[in-house]
Amino acid sequence: MNKVILLKELHLKYFKGIKDLSIYFGKTTDIYGENASGKSTIFDSFTYNLFEKDSRDRKEFSIKTFDSKGIVIPGVDHIVELVISVNGEDIKLKKIYKEKWTKKRGEAHKTLTGHNTLYYINDLPVQKKDYSDYINSIVEENVFKLLTNPLYFNSILGWKERRDILLTVVGDLSDKQVIDSNDKLSILTKLLGNTSVEDYKKKLWITKKKLNEELLSLPYRLDEINNSLKHISIMNFQELESRNLVLNKEIEEVDNELGQLNKEFSSLNENIKYIFSKKERMRDIEAEHLEKARQAKGKLQQQLFQLEQELSGNEFHIKLGNESINNMDLTLKKLKDKLIDLRSLWFDLDNKNIEFNENDFICPTCGRELPEKNLEDKKAEIEENFIKDKKNKMDSISNEGKNLAEDIKVLEVKIEKENLQINSLKESSLSLEEKVKVTKNLYDNFIFEEFVETSEYKTLKEEINALNEIQEKPNENLINKLKTKRSEKIAELEKLKDLMREKNQYEKAHIRIEELKAREKELGNIIADLEGKELLCEEFIRSKVDLLEERINTKFSKVKFKLFNSLINGSIEECCFTLVEGIPYEDANNAAKFNAGMDIINTLTNHYRINAPVFIDNRESINDLIESESQIINLRVSKDSVLVVDKADDYEKDINKNYEEIKGEAIESCEFNKIIADNTSNEKSNSIGPGF
Repeated sequence: MNKVILLKELHLKYFKGIKDLSIYFGKTTDIYGENASGKSTIFDSFTYNLFEKDSRDRKEFSIKTFDSKGIVIPGVDHIVELVISVNGEDIKLKKIYKEKWTKKRGEAHKTLTGHNTLYYINDLPVQKKDYSDYINSIVEENVFKLLTNPLYFNSILGWKERRDILLTVVGDLSDKQVIDSNDKLSILTKLLGNTSVEDYKKKLWITKKKLNEELLSLPYRLDEINNSLKHISIMNFQELESRNLVLNKEIEEVDNELGQLNKEFSSLNENIKYIFSKKERMRDIEAEHLEKARQAKGKLQQQLFQLEQELSGNEFHIKLGNESINNMDLTLKKLKDKLIDLRSLWFDLDNKNIEFNENDFICPTCGRELPEKNLEDKKAEIEENFIKDKKNKMDSISNEGKNLAEDIKVLEVKIEKENLQINSLKESSLSLEEKVKVTKNLYDNFIFEEFVETSEYKTLKEEINALNEIQEKPNENLINKLKTKRSEKIAELEKLKDLMREKNQYEKAHIRIEELKAREKELGNIIADLEGKELLCEEFIRSKVDLLEERINTKFSKVKFKLFNSLINGSIEECCFTLVEGIPYEDANNAAKFNAGMDIINTLTNHYRINAPVFIDNRESINDLIESESQIINLRVSKDSVLVVDKADDYEKDINKNYEEIKGEAIESCEFNKIIADNTSNEKSNSIGPGF
């Protein structure tokens, strides 16, 4: 059984161009009026009350009423009140948009500072969230828009949203159902495994993309290799190998000559090593002398650093102490000021006398004066309470004052102690400053003592001189010539090795060229296989398209839907186009668009199991409208300068006939009448002004 939602009453005050209007709706209600007479405002007020949006789904729109000069009418409440029926139960929903006026200091008049919205359900005030939750419990906003506006599905929703709704109506197809419907797709079962066709297609696309990128890069890589081999191909590698053998033999001969000279001068080398060790010891003695001088200066530097650190620490603690004393002085002053205030308060209380109030002698029950015999007792009671209260307050002040005096005493001791500590630090700092001055002077004027040769140093010097006199000088000229010759041969040999390495590069490059050509052929075969699998996936999609379109289109009488487009390359892309008797929805006339919308609403009404009021704008342009079990509100353009409303009142009989059986209630018979703004007459034809 469907949930049946009916709009029974609408009451507006100062909503957009309408100042005061009440409408009572039937199963079918026709509202007549010329352009700009307020017909669309009725639809806007309905959606505003429920969702705070206008009929075009806009949140930002003005609901205020303007006067004849185009100025907003100030100080009025903007009210939209609905009475809807949900499964036969009437619900009153009301919103009041109020201006907030505030008088600021120094200004003579109030100014508009904001707005508040009040929410009511069945005349009970509620919070905005509770109001929205209540509406949502009746029907979700998106579903409601689909069921009340014939143009919403095709004109406002995007194609993806339309497609999702249609798939929800008919239910999606599993991959297995599609594969079973087409024998060509049987191989897909093995290929897919536990993967969906969509994921499998994405995987194919990613793999193919990577392989195509690699395939496109191969010609460039081959060109790079061939270009790098151009200068290598003209070399004579046999001549290079012959020259390599000659150079190695010549280097070996030079090495033999140098080895012979090394043997001859081995004893000479021993003497040189001995002299070198003696010189090393002499340098050590000089370094030891220099190190002692450096240590002495370093000790002075360390002493200076320690003194400066200690002096800096004293200055830091003196600064902290002064800050602490300043803070304690401020606190002490506050405590003393407070103590003075307490004393003043205590004396004020002490000097305070009792004062009687005439109201104290009036009976709180009857409001008359107390009898004479009770006056003295009442005065005595008041005096006793006054004295007791006064004493309690004075005792409290005394106790607080004693505590303050004790706190002041403790604080004064702390201040004295801090001052003594600061004075001690200042005396220490004076002494440290003098020590720093003396130590810095010694460090800055430090003089390194001149090195004096020790007995050991003199002995070493004499031994070195004696050895230098007896040793023979080597034939350095011959050795240098041999070393130069060897270096030249080795340099030439290295160049040959570099050229020989290019031979290996040449051979490896040719191997790599053959590998890349083989890879190019392999990639072509793999990509061809992947493209075959992609064609299989596209065949799957085509089959699924045919099945889905068939299932969806059987749900509608006037419209058909096209869910996929065939592209030039043979592939397909998703879409969602509405066709009205074979004509694209965008190209259809106004009547066809509304009938298409009503066809969709009828199907969605059955799917969501909800009947809701349907607003038909420009109804005069539609000769025949598809029948619907939902309540219909027709907005018709006429020559009437004021709104005219006709209603058929049999909606409870026609739409809620299931509830008629459940409730067993009698439904009122049909009547056809026109509604006027103050609802005081049920004559056959009346006019309603928009209140401009």
